[in-house]
Amino acid sequence: MQVTDLIKKHLKDIRVNDIQLSRTGMFTIYASDVSSFNRLLNEFTAILATNGQTSTKLYVPRSIQRIKDTDKIAFVKQVDLEIPEDRITVALKDVGLDVTDVIRLKNNERNTPTQTLKVTFTDAQNRNTFVQTGLQVDLMHFVAEAAKHNSKPVQCYMCLKCNHVAKYCKTKQKTCARCDDNHQVDKCSGASDTWKCCNCKGSHLATSNECPIYKEQEKRMLRAVQQYSTFSSQPTATPYNINSLVDFPMLSSNSQQGLNTSSNNLIDTLVNILSMKMEKIIEATTNRLIKSLHQRISKIEKTLAAVDSMMDVASTETSDDSMADSDNEIHVINVQHNVQQHATQKTATSATSNSTPQQHTTSNDIKKKHQTRRKQHRKQLKEIVHQIVH
Repeated sequence: MQVTDLIKKHLKDIRVNDIQLSRTGMFTIYASDVSSFNRLLNEFTAILATNGQTSTKLYVPRSIQRIKDTDKIAFVKQVDLEIPEDRITVALKDVGLDVTDVIRLKNNERNTPTQTLKVTFTDAQNRNTFVQTGLQVDLMHFVAEAAKHNSKPVQCYMCLKCNHVAKYCKTKQKTCARCDDNHQVDKCSGASDTWKCCNCKGSHLATSNECPIYKEQEKRMLRAVQQYSTFSSQPTATPYNINSLVDFPMLSSNSQQGLNTSSNNLIDTLVNILSMKMEKIIEATTNRLIKSLHQRISKIEKTLAAVDSMMDVASTETSDDSMADSDNEIHVINVQHNVQQHATQKTATSATSNSTPQQHTTSNDIKKKHQTRRKQHRKQLKEIVHQIVH
């Protein structure tokens, strides 16, 4: 009653079908579902210790423990004999998998090692990850397979009943699989039409897979596997491609942390390299721009010097032309004065008609000459400006 009271007090929401007490003082608790089973397994020990039962231990039934142990095992085939087991262990631990044992299976007949490896992990999660990713040793990749659960019922070869083996059989006398009598099957003289199963009383061998009792036990085993196996309860997924940079499984927390640190270090290194390269590129580009600018400035200075020289020449020519114009004007005035004096002696009309054409002819020639020079200077200045711009 104490076990029942503790369950009702501390684990009110779990479902228990039955609690049985054996002669040896062992309680057997039958949980209704997997959730109740897991809570009893994980929490009931602490509850018992709190209530003074510190020496009490919980044991999982062998059938369920066998399922849980199978969930931790995987097999890898076609692994070269030259690859030692310790190298595979190191390769698995390098990717963050918690492996406990790696064994190379042997041929039963010749006792020689085979190319099949049996890998055992600490829990089902590590095993499931390994099945999805496979085994990677250097550049070699091997496909991993999950260990298959044995859904065949256990049958005692002494009494031919299910759910126990001959070691724990209470019947010490062997039962015939043909006629259900107490003798060995090889000593049975009964005909095939007299066969009788000791389990269902049908007309077949007691070891037949067609026995209704055997089939019922097989269904129970399958239900137990489906309930307690973590791998079978998970949805079927397409295995990850270990060579892909996108389709890759999640790593463990330790591996993820180490990967983040490595990624950060790699990023810092790349940033430093790129910064140095960019500085060199910017420096080279700046030097080229400065050199080109100096060439442009030198070209502009030469052009400006040429313009100044041409302007000086133009100013000199303009001054000479101005002086020539002044001399011509003085000459014209003198001519006019002489003509006027001569007109007193001769007629005024003839002197004026002779002097006026000479004055107009001299002024027009000077203007045309100035216009031609100005046009030439403008053309040269336009060419210089065009060279500076382009």
